[in-house]
Amino acid sequence: LALIMIAMAAAPGFSPLLTVTKVNGSIVTLRMADRNAPSSKRRPLYTAGLSVFSYVGDTPPTQATDFSFEGNTGRMTIDVEFPPSVATGASVWFTCFYFNNRKESGPACSPISATIGAGSNMPMLKLAA
Repeated sequence: LALIMIAMAAAPGFSPLLTVTKVNGSIVTLRMADRNAPSSKRRPLYTAGLSVFSYVGDTPPTQATDFSFEGNTGRMTIDVEFPPSVATGASVWFTCFYFNNRKESGPACSPISATIGAGSNMPMLKLAA
């Protein structure tokens, strides 16, 4: 019965929480999370994975079709590597959405940005003296 419920679940009605956790040269590490449980490393119930998209430019695109597909993942983190043609200092934008077992998509999250070659975007930690 549980498998039938999962297979018949509607498209996700919510978007993921998306953050940039690290920038290492041309590789940007993204973390996706459930907005209702942001510290959890699990996908929300009835979601099978996420589709991730990127865009290179100073501002996010106005058309969803301007984003480039980076891939589908069942994990809550993903590394996106940009080619050498994307210059150091370039702004890159990301968005993603959940999909269910029937490959129906939910809404995309608001675009977030990172700067290529800017080093780590992780919060700074204070060291004890």
